[in-house]
Amino acid sequence: MLDDIKKPLWATADKLRANMDEADVVEVMIALPGQLFFNTQIPACLWFLAKQKKRKGEVLFIDARKLASMISRVQGELTVDILPALKDLSLPTSFSHI
Repeated sequence: MLDDIKKPLWATADKLRANMDEADVVEVMIALPGQLFFNTQIPACLWFLAKQKKRKGEVLFIDARKLASMISRVQGELTVDILPALKDLSLPTSFSHI
């Protein structure tokens, strides 16, 4: 436990991601575009976890990086194109892949 304290934060995050992958708990990952949030301009990624997954050994990846429209000079919002994919996560769309 003390060894983890001495490691840099990214090393601990890498270990956590590897453990989640090995445990097969990641159901969906959504890559979001930048400028969605007021306090940061960098892109984000949402991870949806499930103890009992619908698709064992598979992860649904949704690429929403190009699905935002700018509502101001510094702020974007997601378009409604992503909503069907979020409603029925079992159906890949043109911007998702299993």
